[in-house]
Amino acid sequence: MELSGQIRTLCPPALLVTIMRDPVTLAELLPEGSKMDLLPDGSYAFSVFKTVGPIKLTLPGTLQLTPGAQGHNQILTARASHLIGGKVDLALTLQITSDGRITELAYKGDLTATGLAGRVLQEQRARANISLKAALTRLKHHAEDQWRRAPASFPA
Repeated sequence: MELSGQIRTLCPPALLVTIMRDPVTLAELLPEGSKMDLLPDGSYAFSVFKTVGPIKLTLPGTLQLTPGAQGHNQILTARASHLIGGKVDLALTLQITSDGRITELAYKGDLTATGLAGRVLQEQRARANISLKAALTRLKHHAEDQWRRAPASFPA
């Protein structure tokens, strides 16, 4: 299933990238009870707890931003397995651009799932894009809060 959308903010692009590379902050932006740990190779191990339709999903997996990405363009790859059967794969391209005043975070990617997780996500496909946009909106609000506190620390 295709995921796409965008969010806009006044905070600088470098701040968004900094936040996306901080596992403690990322864990705070995920649904309650989720965990995120930085691994030695620069990727993150995570566990996300989410209620989707009639079941409660526990999705342990890994996530990585492209280490050699140019500028503010990032590729986010996440792989997870549902504990009672099925796999969930998420590959997103995040493009962060700025005109000097407004920063835009555009995302586009695919979410595929098999087994029980696949059947549930297929039934709830519209919610997947809404959930992703909600997570990125939490990122935006967190970044704007940090930027308001110390704008000189994050030049445009």
